[in-house]
Amino acid sequence: MNGKITSIEKDRPNAVLGYVLKNKDKCNGINLAHALTISLNSPRPPPASHLSKVTSLLPSIPLKPRQTAIVYHALSKLHGGAPEFKDVLLEHLLPRLTPEFLDKLNPQELVMLVSSFSNAFPSNHNLSPPSPLPVLTPVHDFFSRIPPFLPPSTLNPRTISTLLHSFSTINHPLTPPSTTSFISSLITNLTHSPTSNHHDLTLSLHSSTNMCDRSKSLNPPTTSLFQKITSLTPSTYSLLDVNQLIASYGIGRFDDFKFLQDLYKIANENIRNENVEVIGNGLWTAARLYVGLECDDLEYIQEYVETGVEVLRGRVDEVLEDEQVCANFVWSVTVLERRDEGTKEIVRRIFKELENKEVKKAHLHQLYQAYCLCDCGVEVSPAFEKRMEKEWRREKERAKKSSNRHMELSKVLKLMRIAHTNEYEDDIDVSILLTPPDGDSGSVGFTKSLIKPLTGVSRPPPGRKIALEFDGPDHFTRTTQRSLGHTVLKYRLLTSLGYAVVRVPYYVWDRIPFWASMERQRYLQRLLKTEEVVRFSEVDRSEYTPLGKSKSGRAEQSSRFD
Repeated sequence: MNGKITSIEKDRPNAVLGYVLKNKDKCNGINLAHALTISLNSPRPPPASHLSKVTSLLPSIPLKPRQTAIVYHALSKLHGGAPEFKDVLLEHLLPRLTPEFLDKLNPQELVMLVSSFSNAFPSNHNLSPPSPLPVLTPVHDFFSRIPPFLPPSTLNPRTISTLLHSFSTINHPLTPPSTTSFISSLITNLTHSPTSNHHDLTLSLHSSTNMCDRSKSLNPPTTSLFQKITSLTPSTYSLLDVNQLIASYGIGRFDDFKFLQDLYKIANENIRNENVEVIGNGLWTAARLYVGLECDDLEYIQEYVETGVEVLRGRVDEVLEDEQVCANFVWSVTVLERRDEGTKEIVRRIFKELENKEVKKAHLHQLYQAYCLCDCGVEVSPAFEKRMEKEWRREKERAKKSSNRHMELSKVLKLMRIAHTNEYEDDIDVSILLTPPDGDSGSVGFTKSLIKPLTGVSRPPPGRKIALEFDGPDHFTRTTQRSLGHTVLKYRLLTSLGYAVVRVPYYVWDRIPFWASMERQRYLQRLLKTEEVVRFSEVDRSEYTPLGKSKSGRAEQSSRFD
């Protein structure tokens, strides 16, 4: 049979797999692996019916470890996320992957198997990673057993980039800690490898930034990889790499805007020929980093936004075919406050198109934010509005990463005798309600002694709600502390709900020692501008009055707070 396959291969490479399937009673693992490899390298993929037949044939053909890796990897490339292939992976392949079986594979073959699962179960987490699906639990277990078989120092850059991409795509939760250490070592080895090429570096950065949300310990090696990438000349990257780097900027909150400008300059030259998904990602990064038209010295990014919106307006039918592009577009133009009539029309069409579809949870979250703030005259059914709001609230009710700091804020406010609540219904860290001096004594708010008007001090009027927000590192770019688009959008939403937003940046709060309670009270006293005097004891108190002005109009004294 092998001789016959070789003869067919010379004349009609696409017919090889068909011949094998017609003679499946004579087919063995070598024949199947050879036929699928030829199909994978063919300019035209084999018919879907051929692939379905192979999938149904797999449980009955004995495959050696090497053949198993080749066959399943080729099928995952050709078959995509077909349900029948996923079933075979979970029910037939996974039980075979014992330590004894894995030990018989070389690194490249083992990575083929890992890649097979990531190709079959892609998790689209360019933006907001969804929670791992329950069906992936055994797959995650398999991924967690991989590190001992693959010492990072023995892997070449291409193998490392493929592994990182697989761990990222499968949305692996990176537990136990040994897995995180393994991923960190992979990134470090790739960064220092003299043979790593541009594509390996770019793909690895995109993958590692996706995984940083799951493990903050991956931040340092990822930042080092980013620094290596930005040390190279932007023009040496391919257009594919440029677009992936732009997406990585947004995901990773990177803020080397000079390099990003150069990337967008290259992207601008090709934007009219790009597919809508790439353009949507480019707009999302500009919105994520909150690069609006008011920013100076970022003309290439602004040009990309202008042209990108124009191109997508002209290709709106293509936009409506891709749910991810739709969500990216409406979220991005809302953050960047694009209010021209053409953009509003696309936003209205997107909501109308998605209203009767099964929209992913992450996209519903984006759509609800835009729905509340886009000011585009969007009209949706009560049922769809409820679906969007439900997902938004579900996202807001998840465990907060900086909850310890929220509790610290609450403790300081209690010491200051400021009534407040830790409110999560509207995603507010600490909610304060100011009540007028003659207000209902049963109301939540300040006591009469704490509501004295402060001459010359701007504060929310009586009865106004205050949202005291702690902004952790994830609210800013990595080094320049620029507010990110999702943070800006959140505060616009809170303002629309009637809250006066007061922000507590982590880089100010963390500089005040946790044991310096009086300093923290003084800081909040000046930040909230609600108390004239804070008493610490009979003899120790803090007074707040506005700084006086000299004849020149400048403050007479300096303050670390004002």
